[in-house]
Parts: sequence; C-alpha cells; structure tokens
Amino acid sequence: MPPLRGAAFLLGCLLAESEACSLHLAKKCRGYECEDPVFPVLDYDTKKHKCVCIPHPCWNVRRCPADKPYPIFNFDADSKINCTCSTKAICNSKYVASVKCPGHMCADDSQHPILDFDDKEKSCICRAHPCWDDDGQRHDCDSETHPLLRYREELSRSGAVKSKCECSTILPIPGKGGAGSKEAVRKYRDEEL
Repeated sequence: MPPLRGAAFLLGCLLAESEACSLHLAKKCRGYECEDPVFPVLDYDTKKHKCVCIPHPCWNVRRCPADKPYPIFNFDADSKINCTCSTKAICNSKYVASVKCPGHMCADDSQHPILDFDDKEKSCICRAHPCWDDDGQRHDCDSETHPLLRYREELSRSGAVKSKCECSTILPIPGKGGAGSKEAVRKYRDEEL
C-alpha cells in the first residue's frame, strides 16, 4: 500500500464510527457518517426517508460467546430478525436485510458474505466485500478491538465520490442499549478525492 494511502487507511481504522458494506446502501447514503459509537451502524429509515445511525440490530436480542463473538443477522420472509453469532465480523444493512431482501442470508464463511440489493437486476445477491478489491488493493481488519471491515462512499462538494474502507468495532458498549436511532451526519470531503 502506498505510504499516503496506507496512512489514510490507518487513520480511517482509528476514527471510523460508521458501518456499511452494501453497495446499494453506500450509494443511497453517500457522504453520510455515524459518529456516535452507541449508534455506529449507517442505515436507511424508510419511514423518515433518510439515512440514520442505529445500534447493531442484535445488541438487544442476544449476546455472543467468546468463541463466536460477532453478532450477525438476517430477517426471515415475515420480517422477523434472526440473530446468530460468528467467528467473523460481517457488516450487513438492516434496511437491505429487512426491506429489500427479507428471507435472504449469505453464508458468513463464504467468499460472498455481504447481502446486497442489485439495482440493475432488481434482485438480492450475496457479494464479496467491496474492500476486498479496492482498486486492486485488498483490505482486512485483523485487530481484536477493531475487527469489522466497513465500506462507505465519501462525497466532495463538487460531487466527486471516493470509496472508503475502514476498520471498526462491532461489539456493544457495556451499559449502553441497542435501540433507537440518530440522524446520520452529512460530511463533505473537499480534500483531493
């Protein structure tokens, strides 16, 4: 990784507070971020018609054991959440899983673990993580404290789009609940995109 790009990726690892991996969601919420670690998941609220920050959907449903510490979820065809635990930190969108693709789930141990909605085909798909091929560069997060690799898209005031891969946490904050939402923060990146 070139030094400047490596430094930017490392800085993203340290500062990241928003989660998205779905390309559909990244496009829908382009330029938005979540800054509160209690509400770290960037998602879309269909009732409010805007991007929001939510806690992980499973934080109030189930705690994961030490041998499978990372919560993962899907929604069945009746839109009921199913929370399980995994050895891999996977980021999925509640909006994609519950609104666009209820009844679908991708295997967390596969080469295509991210549930997404393909706008062109109008169908649900399991895709490889977008950060596994970021202009030919593969990103991974090997830290125990920040194991979750996330993807989002930054936006400049001129409309330029830049892919952003970040490492973050997926574990709940002790003593903090897992309900509610906050507005996502729109941030423009006017640096060189």
